[in-house]
Parts: sequence; C-alpha cells; structure tokens
Amino acid sequence: MPSSRILLVGLIALAAWLIAAGPASAAAADRVYALNPLSGKLKVKPAKLSFSDRTMTELRWRRWGKNVARARGFARILTCNPNCGSGGAETTATTVKLSRIRERNGRLR
Repeated sequence: MPSSRILLVGLIALAAWLIAAGPASAAAADRVYALNPLSGKLKVKPAKLSFSDRTMTELRWRRWGKNVARARGFARILTCNPNCGSGGAETTATTVKLSRIRERNGRLR
C-alpha cells in the first residue's frame, strides 16, 4: 500500500475517532451532579436525597440541566412531636428543585 494511502486511511480513522469521542467528552465535562446532603455522595439524577429530618425518594427527574433540575417524588418527614427521637413521620408527595449549580472540584453540582 503506498504511503499516501496509509496516511489517508490514518487521517480518516483519526477524524472518525474525534467525531465519536468529541460529544461524549463534552457531555462528560458538562455532567451535572446532585450532592446528597446526608451521605455527601455525588450522583447524576439521584432517585433518593436524604437530609437529617427528611428523605425524598422515588425521584423522577423532569428536567436536568446546567441552570436548574426538577423532580417529583415522595418525602418522608419526621414530625418531631413530642421530640424528634420519639416522634413519628409523615409521607407526602413532593417537588424538588435544584438550582445555583456551580463548579466545585472540577464538577458541576
């Protein structure tokens, strides 16, 4: 095979790789994470978020972007009556809105 043909095949392969890898690399760099306040773990579109007095579960994300993320699900909230240690809990439908997305340690969250 002549060297010009080998060079052409190599350039075509390189172009195909750049086209295939380009959007994936950009998508990974633009990935937005949610921080679970209780566990401190970062996740994309988490199904559960936990705080000290409430847990939001079965989250279904309707919007997930760089400016805002919105989900619907259920919240289990401690009633703290008579106190948080012996009080009960209520479960209700909830809406979650995440905003003020910022970059920290190289990740959007």
